[in-house]
Parts: sequence; C-alpha cells; structure tokens
Amino acid sequence: MVANADGTGAVPLHTSDPRYQDDDASWSPGGSQVALAAYDKTSGSFEEKYALFIYNADGSNPRKIADLGPRFPSWSPDGQWIAYDYSFFQEVWGQYGEIEIHTRNVTSGSDATLTSRAQGSRLMSPQAWRR
Repeated sequence: MVANADGTGAVPLHTSDPRYQDDDASWSPGGSQVALAAYDKTSGSFEEKYALFIYNADGSNPRKIADLGPRFPSWSPDGQWIAYDYSFFQEVWGQYGEIEIHTRNVTSGSDATLTSRAQGSRLMSPQAWRR
C-alpha cells in the first residue's frame, strides 16, 4: 500500500491481482517507483513463493519483473538495477534453503547472478549497494 505522508490517499498495490500479499518493499532513489516482493497466497504448505513487482509511486502501472522466489529488493543508487534474494527452497520455520543474490535491470529485464547457491543463514538480507 502507498499513501501520502499524512496517511491520506492510501492505495493498495495489488488491486488487480488479489492472490498476492505485500511483503518487502523498497523505494527507488528518486522516489518515483516502488519495488515490492509479494507473497503468492496460493503457495502450498511449507512453500513460500514470491514475485517481484515494480509500481509507480502512486500505485499505478504494476509490472511483474521476476517470479518464483525473489525477496528483499534493494535499488541501485542510479535506479537502474534491483538486487534481491532468490530462494531455491522454501522457508520452513524461519530457516531458508539455498539462496542466491541476483540483480535485475529495471529497463531491459536482464538478470545477473552475483553469488552461487549458499545456505540461507550464510547470506544476510536485505542487500545494500555500495556507492
């Protein structure tokens, strides 16, 4: 959900697709867009699937840019890339399976894997960019 600083004008981000529930959000550096990892409520028991969306700051123009596992989005300082965790196994009782860190170009959709698979406890989230 996005809203004005005073709490007015609240707009849910998933009005067009009710199967998703807001989870982890990150504002773009200029404040014009929001990256949102959203939980797929149709996931089975002990299986948590996520999708990564980008919205305009007013909640309009939703675009799904990644599926099946992205969480903890973090924008690059120039606003061209989003880093995120990509989980290969579900989260069970707070323990993650194998995780990689990826980046996705917001414009082209190209994806790069920054780390090889590691046990979730070895990787910290959310990511941070170095200037």
